[in-house]
Amino acid sequence: MSTGTTDGALDLDWRLPSLREVQVLGHRIAYYEKGEGPPLVLAHGFSGSAAFEWGRVFDLLAERHRVVAPQLVGFLPSEQPDIAYSTDVQLAHLSGFLGALGLEGCTLAGESYGGWLVAAYAARAAAPGAELARVDRYAILCGAVGVKIPANAVSGPPQPRPPPNTPLWRAILKRLPELNPHDAANNPTRQAILAASDLGKGWPDEAALGRITTPTLVLWGEDDDLVPVKFGRAAAAAIPGSQLVVLPGVGHIPSIDAPRDFVRILTDFAAGRAIG
Repeated sequence: MSTGTTDGALDLDWRLPSLREVQVLGHRIAYYEKGEGPPLVLAHGFSGSAAFEWGRVFDLLAERHRVVAPQLVGFLPSEQPDIAYSTDVQLAHLSGFLGALGLEGCTLAGESYGGWLVAAYAARAAAPGAELARVDRYAILCGAVGVKIPANAVSGPPQPRPPPNTPLWRAILKRLPELNPHDAANNPTRQAILAASDLGKGWPDEAALGRITTPTLVLWGEDDDLVPVKFGRAAAAAIPGSQLVVLPGVGHIPSIDAPRDFVRILTDFAAGRAIG
């Protein structure tokens, strides 16, 4: 389904509570938390910054949910351990984080790289013998699912594409050092993930996605030129019973481009309501 969006105005600033910390598998994980109610966990993308990706929507989501947004393992200000960042290692850390904070039964949402991680979690959890913390709902947001990157294209740090030339993103660029201060320092983690994990290698594939039976939302920006919407349509077609929502005029980070629509859709999905 498609839904119109015009809410990328500049009146929603980036607001987050103070960072907290927890030990997961012997490593320090920093995270943001606010609100009460059904738990909603947000996994950031390759920006490496929960603050940057979720700051415009955190307070709005916290009106109805216990919202928790970790800095995923390896991304400052979480610890950057010298480990192999395989898919299973990342999933174990995410599962351990959910368990450490009592977040079993949450809605788990991820954007871009985080969307791939959520899809991988859902696929692995659906496999026989999986030992991951229970998740009741998954939201894949512009996730790098099914994307294949040529091996010779990732020999150096990932190169971001220029952001859209809009008033919103022109304002963001002026504040980027403030909003994402650890960007360059997180390049080694990005490279380690690309080298050791299934990210960019086409997994979870159609067969793995087809085993997912947990309610799943696939949310995409129609104007996403980093992970085009065709990947979202393919993921939704592969996941039985999933809901696909495409936002016209929205790019790769819906939580920034369309915060109010993002909050409405995600909260409706988490509550099991029809998405209008």
